Amino acid sequence: MKNIQKLKFSQFLLLVVTFLMLAFGVSSRAVETDYLLGSGDMLRVSVYSNPDLTLETRVDERGMISFPLIGDVKVEGLTVSSVEKKLAKLLESGNFVKQAQVNILVVQFQSKMVSVL
Repeated sequence: MKNIQKLKFSQFLLLVVTFLMLAFGVSSRAVETDYLLGSGDMLRVSVYSNPDLTLETRVDERGMISFPLIGDVKVEGLTVSSVEKKLAKLLESGNFVKQAQVNILVVQFQSKMVSVL
């Protein structure tokens, strides 16, 4: 009987830990997708099947990044997914890439730095 209780407890514990991991994983991803880019943020931009368009760039003080073939693009105040869509649209409309799949990773979050004294 004690073995059954231990087994049920361990299964329950495993279930709780799994639930917590999933809950925190989803919430941290939600925060990441809601992040608005700003001056100083470092981005790694890649375009699927176009390694020559992969670069790391910093959002300048004007809120712009410089991207090959396109030039300067305003990204300040936009989410990562919005900028991915914007760059893809610009690459497609300029006939540089067909069905562009752009991926952006924020390497450094600099625009929302806070100092505590």
